Amino acid sequence: MFIGRQNELNFFNNKYNENGGQLIVLYGRRRVGKTETLREFCKGKPHVFFSCTETTDAVQLRNFSNCMLREEIPAKNYISTFHDWETAFRSILELPYGEEKKLLIIDEFPYMCHGNKSIPSILQNLWDMELRDKNVMLVLCGSAMSFMEKELLAEKNPLYGRATGIYKMQEMGFYDAAKFFPNYSAKDKLLSYAILGGIPHYLC
Repeated sequence: MFIGRQNELNFFNNKYNENGGQLIVLYGRRRVGKTETLREFCKGKPHVFFSCTETTDAVQLRNFSNCMLREEIPAKNYISTFHDWETAFRSILELPYGEEKKLLIIDEFPYMCHGNKSIPSILQNLWDMELRDKNVMLVLCGSAMSFMEKELLAEKNPLYGRATGIYKMQEMGFYDAAKFFPNYSAKDKLLSYAILGGIPHYLC
C-alpha cells in the first residue's frame, strides 16, 4: 500500500497535465521513496520505466533498448538494439500513446551518465531541437546527491536550464510517517518517528 507523498504526486501530475514537453529532475537520498513515488505517479498512465544499473555503457544501451522495444514502436520490427543513445532517446517520439503524453522515467540516471559522459549533451541537443516542443515528459531521477546537485544541475552541465521542474525529495513528515502504524497509540507513533525518522524503507 502506498502511503503519503501527496505533494510530490500533485507536482508530477500537474507537470504531466501541462502542455508541451516536460523535463523533470527528481533527486534525494537513498531509501527516501523516489522510485515508489514515481511508480505510483505512473499508475493508469502509458509509460516506460527504465531503471539504470551500474554497468558498462554497451550493456546499459542494450537494456534501455529492450525496455523501449517492448512497446509497439516501429523500430521493434527491424532492430534488437539501438545503435546509439541519440536514436534510443529519440524513440520516445514513437511511443504509441495517442493523445496522451509520452512518459519516460529514467531511474538512477547517474549510473547512465557514469557509463557515458556524453549522455547529458546528447539529451540537451535532442531536447532543444525536438523534444521540448512535443507532448513528452522525461523524468530523470537520481540518488547520488553530489552528482545531481553539483553536476547535472550545475551551470557547467549541458542540461543546465533545460529542466521544466526540479524536485528534491525529503524525508516524510510525522503525520505521513505515522500512517505506517495505524494501530499505534499517539505516544508510540511519536516514539517510532523519533527512532526511525521519515524514511519509508525503515518504516515498512
